[in-house]
Order: sequence, then C-alpha cells, then structure tokens
Amino acid sequence: MPAVSKKIWKELETHGVSTVEITGSGSGDSGQLDDVIFDPEIDVPKELVATLEKIAEEAWSSRFDAYYDGDGGQVEATFDVRKRKLTLRVGYYSTNLDWQESFVVT
Repeated sequence: MPAVSKKIWKELETHGVSTVEITGSGSGDSGQLDDVIFDPEIDVPKELVATLEKIAEEAWSSRFDAYYDGDGGQVEATFDVRKRKLTLRVGYYSTNLDWQESFVVT
C-alpha cells in the first residue's frame, strides 16, 4: 500500500485541513471516484487533490479486490491529518435471489 509522505501531511496541515474523505463506487467492471471532502471545507490546490486521489486509488487497488467488478461496491479513504493515518474501507454489493413460489405449467 502506498505511504502518505510527510510532505503531503504537512501540506494538508498548512492548509488547516483536519480530515479528507475520498469515496468511490462502481459496478459492472467500471468504477469512479465520487467525492473528495475536506474538513473544514476549504479550497485547496488542484494538484493536492489529484495527489490525494491517486494515493487513495493506489491504496484501494493494492488492498482490495476490484470493488467495481460484478455487482460492485463502494470504497472510502479517510486521511486523518492529526494522527497521520490513512484508513481504508470497502463494501461489496450483493444481489440475492429469493425464490417466492414455483409453478409447474403443463
């Protein structure tokens, strides 16, 4: 899993960011980033956002099976600036088949 460099943590701290949450979702062999949320909500350089997105995507792909295959799923990456900790979560969708009745037609 890719490490978050000291430089990135320091840059987030300099901008006054306490946490960043990045989410993604997908199904049917296609996935995408859904949101990048900074707490507090502030404007940060686009380059920093792109770097965080790349770190999250690399971390997800190195840690989890393709969350977007088949029924799909959701992923989250939370950067906790104070603790210098990146937490990853994944949830997989599942389709259940529940037979209610069966008929014989002759």
